[in-house]
Amino acid sequence: MKKILFVCTGNTCRSPMAQALFNKLACEKGLERELSADSVGLYVTPDSKKPSSNTIKVMKEKYGIDIEEYKPKNINYDSIKEADIILCMQSSMKNVLNQIDIPKADVDTLTHYVGREGDVSDPFGGDEAEYLACAENINELIELLMEKLEKNEGRKLMIAIGSDHGGFALKEQLRAYYKDELKDFGAYNDVRGIDEPQTAVAVGEAVAKGEVDAGILICRSGIGMAIAANKVNGVRCALCYNEETAKSAKEHNNANVITLGADYINLEQAIKLIELWKSAKFLDGIYQERLDIVQKYELERK
Repeated sequence: MKKILFVCTGNTCRSPMAQALFNKLACEKGLERELSADSVGLYVTPDSKKPSSNTIKVMKEKYGIDIEEYKPKNINYDSIKEADIILCMQSSMKNVLNQIDIPKADVDTLTHYVGREGDVSDPFGGDEAEYLACAENINELIELLMEKLEKNEGRKLMIAIGSDHGGFALKEQLRAYYKDELKDFGAYNDVRGIDEPQTAVAVGEAVAKGEVDAGILICRSGIGMAIAANKVNGVRCALCYNEETAKSAKEHNNANVITLGADYINLEQAIKLIELWKSAKFLDGIYQERLDIVQKYELERK
């Protein structure tokens, strides 16, 4: 599930509006299992118990959404680590968040992310008409955001692929099959001239930096590539050798890189494993808790 985090100042106006409108639209489109939103504030005061009265009224009367029970909350590490995309109402908020070590999320303003300019103006202290105008503006931006996310969900992944000399032949067969879905990181022939750790680290860094969506590494056994790739912070590399391990790699471990052993599988088997891994969905829950422990250790080692 992709998680969106909306950020404003006090979490009483703009960001709870965005959260409610986004989740309503996701439900209407049947995407509530794929997309969800939360919201936080950078400076929530202790006496903030609910959204502002005008926010509650506008959301109820204009959009039929009851947010009276929503309790404003400050941004914290837990909210940051769970987010895939963090969208701020103002550029100044983005600048604040850019000073923080964000584990995985993209950070932007809501307007810029959907191709618009400026900030979402703060209606705090204004009259009902100002809140209504703000809500209508946010609703328009949310519709653009959903459109963009739906397109991204439907696009093909860009996957890095790399091998040593022992995996070269299978890599070339996969490149011919997947064509422009794969970005080649070598090796470029089957003559021993490059060691597997170099390719594994190059692919791993491309994945960790977000230059590609995922990675596939091939050597004779798949073991050496997995060991090397997992030295790169942010990489979750799994050796896949049958259908069960290919599915578990994603479902239980959210693996963003897999390795294959060219001595033990053929092209047809390799394609089957790759497709199972690509199509599987991470199960979250306890599995995310386990990954959080790994990620915490990675961050402490930086």
